[in-house]
Amino acid sequence: MRQYDSGATRSPLGDKLQYKGFRCPQVEKSFALYMHEHRTQADGNIRDADNWKKGMDKEDCADSLIRHCEDFHSAWEGWEVICPDTKKKVSVVELLNAMKFNINAIIRELIKETT
Repeated sequence: MRQYDSGATRSPLGDKLQYKGFRCPQVEKSFALYMHEHRTQADGNIRDADNWKKGMDKEDCADSLIRHCEDFHSAWEGWEVICPDTKKKVSVVELLNAMKFNINAIIRELIKETT
């Protein structure tokens, strides 16, 4: 049992998941900024932030993930990577956020299949 100076008590941490320790606010903000920037669709409409939770095709996500991995490898090696849609240079952090999105989407779909 944990007891505080105030007299309040809590059960011990034990084997509880400690989400705070596994996350980094700067990384999550970077990801949120990346996702927010990519909410505008080709037709100009803005999709809901949780639109991806409606379900995504794992194969499409895998294709995108691999494409971003290849671009990441090029950028990591010092090559300039240009986004085919915007014609702007893509940073390593942007590529990692793109990879993170696809990984999250694939994991979500796999979890949905097993629960």
